[in-house]
Amino acid sequence: MDGRWSVAPFDRAGGLPVLLLHGWPVTEHHWRYLESALRATGMQPLSITVRGLGDGVVTGDFAKETLADEVADVVAELNLGPVAVVGHDWGGTVAYVLAAKHRQQVIALVEEEEIPPGVDAPIPEEGQSHYPDWHAPLLRADGVARRLLAGRLDDFHREFLDASGGPAGLDPTAVAAYLQAYPAERQIDADIALYASRPADLATMERLRRTPLTIPVLTVGGRYAMGTAVNEAFRQLATNVTHVQSEKSGHYPLEQDPDTVLRPLVDFLTTSRPSS
Repeated sequence: MDGRWSVAPFDRAGGLPVLLLHGWPVTEHHWRYLESALRATGMQPLSITVRGLGDGVVTGDFAKETLADEVADVVAELNLGPVAVVGHDWGGTVAYVLAAKHRQQVIALVEEEEIPPGVDAPIPEEGQSHYPDWHAPLLRADGVARRLLAGRLDDFHREFLDASGGPAGLDPTAVAAYLQAYPAERQIDADIALYASRPADLATMERLRRTPLTIPVLTVGGRYAMGTAVNEAFRQLATNVTHVQSEKSGHYPLEQDPDTVLRPLVDFLTTSRPSS
């Protein structure tokens, strides 16, 4: 498009548009099972790579409100009309801000493995034993991160993917694809900026959460990552929240346990879409 965001090809003649906003440090490959399931029911998946999340763009304002406004521009410029949104990780925070700020654009929200900044929802013990707690503080320490990660960013991303995948881990082919999309020689600026925007992100969350979402929200958690804390977080942000839990997965339920997660997610979106 115009460099602000990257949009995968999609079927303009399809049914309900479903925006897919992946997180860090993965790519649209995360949605490979969900996209097929959505198309099978007549919905129109549209994968958008938010700026900084593996698209090669490493400059600009990475506050999540700015990124959500850019996604809103996609909806408007493509004349998509009301959409459903599925977000994972940082894509989940962007999805929430989009739904909370641009309420006329979003009719349903799915949040996979995300607890937005400033929301108090402790991760259960099994998740704490696997999901990393070291990446965010390091990336917020700009100078330290640059010194420690110089020449080691691939290793950093790989360590995060391995740890956050829990006991089952991720498909090695997927890990290789993700590492290729976050090249060490230029990604460090975006990695740091995505986490250093925390003060602005906290202010945005404090403002938007004053008016809870009323659209239906489905939370998706993995036992060996954020798990039920995702549901606890969004119950503080919305009035109509349900949950599906994978007992096998880490931070990537839609990749690691599609047999458990796909059907309830697709059913949720099917019942949320407007009748024709």
